[in-house]
Amino acid sequence: VTFLFGHRYASSGPVLAVLAAASVPGTVVVAALPLVGVRAGRQLARMMAVALVGNIGLNLIAIPRFGPIGAAVTTLACQLVLVVALIPAFARARAGETEGAISSR
Repeated sequence: VTFLFGHRYASSGPVLAVLAAASVPGTVVVAALPLVGVRAGRQLARMMAVALVGNIGLNLIAIPRFGPIGAAVTTLACQLVLVVALIPAFARARAGETEGAISSR
């Protein structure tokens, strides 16, 4: 960050590092969007809404105490929880696809 923007932005380095780590579970969440195609759209929308409300609630606590790094850690934590919550949905979707493929033969 300092190389690109100078020493005035040095404090944003840790925030950027946490947000870069949050991009990994964020990618998994985006990969969950095809669940909409296997009739799990409502479940996915509920999970994302709960994650959003949780993120906002945690940010109300974390930002005043920890500043920008608190917001970044909250984002990472909520995305990780969302990914863990999506694992059973992925398993059910895959099982449903497999059953359909087997029964169509």
